[in-house]
Amino acid sequence: MKTQAVQFHTINLTSFFSQLAIAVINLTLVYHLRSHYALSSGLIGIAAAITPASYLLFCLINGPIAARLKPMSAVLLSLGGMSASIILLLSVHNLTITYLALFSFGFWMSLLWPSIEEWFSREKEGRELSKAANGFNVSWSLGVALSSYVAGLLVEHSTILSFAVGVGLFLSV
Repeated sequence: MKTQAVQFHTINLTSFFSQLAIAVINLTLVYHLRSHYALSSGLIGIAAAITPASYLLFCLINGPIAARLKPMSAVLLSLGGMSASIILLLSVHNLTITYLALFSFGFWMSLLWPSIEEWFSREKEGRELSKAANGFNVSWSLGVALSSYVAGLLVEHSTILSFAVGVGLFLSV
């Protein structure tokens, strides 16, 4: 019973901080692309669509890869890969490489959420599964709810600071 409680809290904290970081990075991206590349609103919209499109694509084709990994291993690999993608994005002043970093970010994210969902639902049914799903939904939703405020505060100082905090959250998880 104690192991299940630890797992419940571990998964929910992972979901909260991961989604907080992802949403902070996504909002920061808009400001960064405008200031760093002077992109138009339309091009920023296209750039912002790369990550969710990549995420969707790789969720559809990553099944066999993710199935070979333990959920916890996939989550850790995902967090490291998303961190590396954002570090790459910050290290260049080349729009093509920035787009590739965003595409890579979506790939790594596609290992995160399906793995967490597999992890929290493993060997659960009925009330136990409902409680696990509710905890997961509350935790990631709370991360999204706080992210705009956090990103806004950080972006006032620097988009680089905001990205760095996002990466720091991934690495701390």
